[in-house]
Amino acid sequence: MTLKRKHTIEICNLLIENRSRVSWACPNGIRADNVDEELLKLMKVSGCYFVAYGIESANPTILQNIKKNDTIDVMRDSIEIARKVGISCQGFLFLDYQEKQKRQ
Repeated sequence: MTLKRKHTIEICNLLIENRSRVSWACPNGIRADNVDEELLKLMKVSGCYFVAYGIESANPTILQNIKKNDTIDVMRDSIEIARKVGISCQGFLFLDYQEKQKRQ
């Protein structure tokens, strides 16, 4: 939804202008580095109540290895902003079960 900022703004503005009372969400995940407070506020006003973030990992090395261009700080800040404007959040994470087994 947020990969093309211009399109997201246009959709939100159309929902607002048409006084649509539609509640909508982004359950498939958005990138933390593609949103800011201005966009998240606009999404909220247009009816967005929930977003999921593709966090993947809290390990910077893993994020680099999977070529995730987000940093932990960017993800944390984006989640805090979403919560501040009243949008509920969820995060998607990878768990490495094999690595855990090796340590035991």
